[in-house]
Amino acid sequence: MSWQNAGEFGLLLAGGTSSSMDDVSWDIEGDLQFLFATDVELQTDLATVCDLLGKAETDSSESSTTVKRKRKPSMAPTGARNPHQSRQRQELETLQRQVEELKAKLEVVKLQAAFKREMTPAEALARLRQTDATMALKENKRLREALDAQNSFIGKLRACLRKKPRHELLTQDDWRVFKLAAQKSLREAAVFAIADRQLRRKDSAFINAGLLDCTDPKYHSRTIKTRNEHAVTLEVVMNFELAAPRDVISAAVWDVFSCDSPPGMSPHSTVIQERFDQYTLYEQFTEVASGVTTHSNLVRKFYCDDGLEHVILWRSVLDDALVPEMADGTVEDECGWIVITPVDTKSCRLTLLLHAVFDPTTLPPQVLKQVDNLTVEAITAAIDKLNVVEVPRINDGKYPCPTKSQPSPDVLMGYAPFIQRGNEFEVALHVAVNAAIHKFQAESGLLPDCAVEGVDKT
Repeated sequence: MSWQNAGEFGLLLAGGTSSSMDDVSWDIEGDLQFLFATDVELQTDLATVCDLLGKAETDSSESSTTVKRKRKPSMAPTGARNPHQSRQRQELETLQRQVEELKAKLEVVKLQAAFKREMTPAEALARLRQTDATMALKENKRLREALDAQNSFIGKLRACLRKKPRHELLTQDDWRVFKLAAQKSLREAAVFAIADRQLRRKDSAFINAGLLDCTDPKYHSRTIKTRNEHAVTLEVVMNFELAAPRDVISAAVWDVFSCDSPPGMSPHSTVIQERFDQYTLYEQFTEVASGVTTHSNLVRKFYCDDGLEHVILWRSVLDDALVPEMADGTVEDECGWIVITPVDTKSCRLTLLLHAVFDPTTLPPQVLKQVDNLTVEAITAAIDKLNVVEVPRINDGKYPCPTKSQPSPDVLMGYAPFIQRGNEFEVALHVAVNAAIHKFQAESGLLPDCAVEGVDKT
């Protein structure tokens, strides 16, 4: 900036006017720049001075300790041993804060000055976007600095905790890989952590399946790709309306998922349930089929207190310290969500999404010996032949009829108990939901008199 412009800027600050500037707008952005050093120069200079002061304090402390070793070390902070240097450091820190505040004010003034002149809508929009981007970068920088500070604190705290004796803890990775400890308190904490994480994953899973905010009827199954190249994942999707309120349907569904005698029981099966509260349970289902023990250990939870939708979810536990024999059997790997959303006071929408993983590398040796050509391609072809979902002919406000049970292909012999139990679960849902719909309509006077006499559960 020229000295002439600097003089004119001084006259403006003093309140004077100049006839030569009456018709010339003041470029405030250009004139104010000389007041501030560049960010690099300023920060470098201040950092250098702070480092020198810190080094001087450290050297002074070390020399004092060396010369007078018999003197007890002072309990005062390092900066308090030299009041002059401490005051200088505080003044420099104050100057740094003032510089940041002035830079922020300058940005505001520059923005106001820019919007005072006439601009096309495109220019105004570009200015706004540029301002938003600048603010976003500043916020990102602030968050990164805060994150670095938190990480530093976490590291120090972790180092401190390592110096103390600890009891056996459930590590963070245990529940993340769906593993439960033997201790009761740790099992309960892991069950709730697994359920809460499945709830957080719901929206992303629904987006990938095309179910988020979907109002169109959907009935299909398919195989999808995952990160595990040795496994095949079956995805089942159902989305339809039911002629009963949300609370009626969600209660009927949860009754099926939480009953003491779940679907799929046989003379060769056993079930153990751990109930943590009214809406949370962990079920260990074991069945012996063809000389092989199968394990279906599921965390189930009902979320009914958040927003409009009710969510019932389930997730398989892959390793349980109380069931060491899981390592020698076939373990189910499945997760799913059922979301019930109100449509009006007399109807709701039920959305079901299920993911079942078929990983031949986890099968026990006795199963692998009985099945030939157990490859990903063969498993995919066998799953595609399964009639998992059947599109109903009409949408009559009831739960659609389940598909007819069929023998599992030889390639899926190791998973046959899980497939059969899934079919029986679908039948139980069909019966329970339609019975609840019939009861609601009968009590509300929505059925003809001839239909009220008996409840048709089919």
